Amino acid sequence: MYLTPQSPSGDKSKIDNKKTTYTTIFGNEYMVEDESQEEEDVDTSNKTVGSNINPLSSFWGDIINFNGKMSRYDFWSATIVMAAVNIILLAICGYINSMLLWYFYDLFFLIATLSASVRRLHDINESGAYVLLNLIPLVGQVILLIMLLQKGKTKSYREAWWSGLFAASTLLLLLGGVYTATTAYEYYQEQQELQEYRDDLDKSINDLENNSYDSDYDY
Repeated sequence: MYLTPQSPSGDKSKIDNKKTTYTTIFGNEYMVEDESQEEEDVDTSNKTVGSNINPLSSFWGDIINFNGKMSRYDFWSATIVMAAVNIILLAICGYINSMLLWYFYDLFFLIATLSASVRRLHDINESGAYVLLNLIPLVGQVILLIMLLQKGKTKSYREAWWSGLFAASTLLLLLGGVYTATTAYEYYQEQQELQEYRDDLDKSINDLENNSYDSDYDY
């Protein structure tokens, strides 16, 4: 807020759109400029930084960018969508019996996730070096997960189509998880039955060998 000398005969219509008031001190008229509106505009513009950036553009476009920030919603939505793509690509590669494309995608996906995790940590004012917690089995990974789930300050990308894609990808991952768990359980049961069959077969062979030995001994 500033006090600016103003001539009483000055043309007040030339004053800009700032909020102004006038006061008189010892017979002199002063113009009081209120900058609260200007500061509010600056704050509003700062809040909207990054709001028009698609999460996938940030995820892949900044694949080797370990600076900057990434909001919680953008990070997790992009990661889950690309994880769903990973499952679809894996199924296709398995069907055509060629995993080379999936290996290349998985490599780039790992690098993109790493750089996005660093930017996500920057968003909560933490060092990107915390991604090294991944090297500590279970405990370090859980701690890093909790940190990545914390709310930051960066504006998120909010569009209806992206929210729908995020929801569909989440559902696909859940269904994929259920299918994987069911398949693993069925495979475990088959292996258990096969092991029981082998044990019974070995036992039968041992019994036949023992009976044959006893018969030879009797003679």
